[in-house]
Amino acid sequence: MQKTLAQLDSFGKNIKREDYSNNMEYFKEISKMLNEDPLYTHRLNIVGERVVYSITPKCPETQRLEPIHGYFSILSGETIKIITLDELMEESEKTGTPIILDASTIKEISIFKGNKPLLADTQNVGQIEVRSVPFEIPVTIYVPGNGIRYEISLRVEEKNPALLILSNYFSDFPIKFRFQFDLQKDDDHRSTGRFNIACETKSLDVTQAYQFHVFMGQVIENGILAMKDSENRNVINVSYINDIDKRSTPFENISDLLKKLSFIQEMTGLRIPLPLSIGAEDVISIENVYNFYKNKKIITSLKGYSINFPLDREYLELLLKRVGEDGVIEGFTAYHRKKIVNVCGIQLSLGSVAEQYPSMRFEPPIHELRKEFGNDNKETFDVKLLPINNDPVIISPMKSQWGLLSNRDN
Repeated sequence: MQKTLAQLDSFGKNIKREDYSNNMEYFKEISKMLNEDPLYTHRLNIVGERVVYSITPKCPETQRLEPIHGYFSILSGETIKIITLDELMEESEKTGTPIILDASTIKEISIFKGNKPLLADTQNVGQIEVRSVPFEIPVTIYVPGNGIRYEISLRVEEKNPALLILSNYFSDFPIKFRFQFDLQKDDDHRSTGRFNIACETKSLDVTQAYQFHVFMGQVIENGILAMKDSENRNVINVSYINDIDKRSTPFENISDLLKKLSFIQEMTGLRIPLPLSIGAEDVISIENVYNFYKNKKIITSLKGYSINFPLDREYLELLLKRVGEDGVIEGFTAYHRKKIVNVCGIQLSLGSVAEQYPSMRFEPPIHELRKEFGNDNKETFDVKLLPINNDPVIISPMKSQWGLLSNRDN
């Protein structure tokens, strides 16, 4: 183990085990030294008596500046086969899985970092894993001077002397970016390029959809899109847009509803998927719930509607004593312990609410209801109330009172 780790000292430092009181301090010093490497990320993890060492390129240029290369002699059946590190990397890239060489099959190792030996000893090697990992560039996509920013990682889709294509299509992030850069510059040392921005509507929630609508509006309005390195905050690219359809932005026809749905999602903490369609009833429910959280009340008309509810015999008897011969109930309040509403297929609880109703009349008429009450011994009666005029119903949050007229949960 000591001999293997000592070979990792590719910077000319002499780190000796006897200079440290225990293995942990010794390994910490080696890790500190390895972290100075500008091209590779080195990691040492200690698991019991085992030391797990990994080395990963920091950037695509690493393999050109100081490539890791070498070969392995492995036992293949009854013969010894020699394979190169490049061959293992290619195989890993094709299969998308790591190539693992166990100590029992490794007969000889020779690995170099540039022209410096990195590993040439099988004595303390338990296992070697070679994995091809696509390079990801963490970037911030934004419109200068505006607030919405997308923190994403881009991978190289294609690269040749004339073209570079970067995208985040590999990720599950619903907003997709694809940038195509022409690497051959004109006489003014400028290059042209194209980019594509799309979204997967089935994966968006309403907040993401609204932010995407605003973001694309900013792109269209300003005609500019910028890319910044997320780690060092340096600007990588600024694209000036010459040809773009400025007639509309995504979700333009429902932008106001998305804004309100986004507000509802923020207030409730409940994720609301982007609706694939929004009907007239959805519009009404969105407006009502938005007003409930924004203005602390819902004002809605009962014109053309009736209130149908069952009343226990005890409550109906109490009402009949209080209602005059005209069958009119003056303005009253019904209390609900838990008001449930449907917003675009999502059940939302408004909590405890008070519903203030205008004056209403009984249906059937009060004299028929009294007659039914006297002649029928049933415990529950179906009652209907109809509005007398166009005064609204006002629904607001309540904290302490519970219903006399309403014993319902919704």
